[in-house]
Amino acid sequence: MPMLLPADTPYHRITREIPWWRTLLTLFAVLIGAQFAMLPAVLVSARVAPEGLPILGGFTALALSFVAVGCVLPVALLIVRRGEGRSVGTLSSVTGRLRWGWLCFCAFLAVASVIGAVVGSAVVLTFLSVTGSAPPPSGGGSSAGLEGLGGRLTVLPILLCLILGQAAAEEYVSRGIVLQAVGRFTRSAWPAIAVQALVFTALHGIGDSWAPSACSAWASPSAGSRCVPAGWKPPSPSTSSTTPPSRSRP
Repeated sequence: MPMLLPADTPYHRITREIPWWRTLLTLFAVLIGAQFAMLPAVLVSARVAPEGLPILGGFTALALSFVAVGCVLPVALLIVRRGEGRSVGTLSSVTGRLRWGWLCFCAFLAVASVIGAVVGSAVVLTFLSVTGSAPPPSGGGSSAGLEGLGGRLTVLPILLCLILGQAAAEEYVSRGIVLQAVGRFTRSAWPAIAVQALVFTALHGIGDSWAPSACSAWASPSAGSRCVPAGWKPPSPSTSSTTPPSRSRP
């Protein structure tokens, strides 16, 4: 049964018609359930040989960290569905579903940015190598056991597939569940955005508990600088009085 909401309900206020105690219990259940969801991947990571898995080599710990965080996503969505009795699509947008057109547009911009960064880095490194200013290559690194470009290209598709689940889990928990749980108590979205930013930054600062190899010394400040603008949702136009509304945007 869909939730009945006013037509102009903003994204951060979607849970305001749900009893406040159910929202808080659901939030705590998600945070606790996340720890158990990551446990299998963490245990596997602890038993892997130092040289890593045959295909992943030195990237094994990084890949398993992505798997650990990605396992949180189905658990979190199930808890929201059962705990608050609402469609998990309301975590994606105020339309109650994932907006594929907007997702594809953002994905296009992201891929274009990454390609531009890679090409730019290649140009700079080429220039430095030609001018003799490039630093000497280091002997170690995260690519141990996978020497050369071929090994990296083999691992890259695997990591790209795994990071999709990892990124989705972080976004749905921080910018979805946490933001909406706090936003139900505030008219303005900014307090909810600030809280989810702190949670997002704290999770990345934990390191071994959240994503062992993905989080480094610079993770917390860099994550904090990204999560405030990422938590903001543009205002939505008026729509019908049911959720999922038909044309409203988060």
